[in-house]
Amino acid sequence: MYFAPQLPPVLNTYVLGFLPADLDNRVILDVGCGFGDWGFFIRTRKSGVPYLIGLDIWRPYLEKVCLLKVYDDLIQVKLPQIPLKEKSVDISLACEILEHLPKSDGYELLRELERVTREMVVASAPLNLPQGEIHGNPFQKHISEWLPKDFT
Repeated sequence: MYFAPQLPPVLNTYVLGFLPADLDNRVILDVGCGFGDWGFFIRTRKSGVPYLIGLDIWRPYLEKVCLLKVYDDLIQVKLPQIPLKEKSVDISLACEILEHLPKSDGYELLRELERVTREMVVASAPLNLPQGEIHGNPFQKHISEWLPKDFT
């Protein structure tokens, strides 16, 4: 079974616009990879063959995305800690994930991303968009609000 990407098209274009056109031989970390939307977009809309690592806490998502073989490596982890070595990835994505964490954990996650990333961290969060469980996943609930000033 395949789950089509559910991200808003304007967000896809915006985030992908930050990434280099050619991702060949780059290591990319997708935090909160869910069903693999970002991995799918990177594989189909960018050139080159990057090494993609997906992180998520919800095992049912990881089991489904594993079947798609979008990611080279999948890791089940409870954020904000990231079980990777310092400066071990080139680009990290934390898109639409911060709002699922308490604010203090979100800031810790951003520090962790800076620790493990060599080139670029791309993070995004919706503006005041309430959300509960989705697909039976309690971790999909929005528990913090992020404003542009929170990223300075």
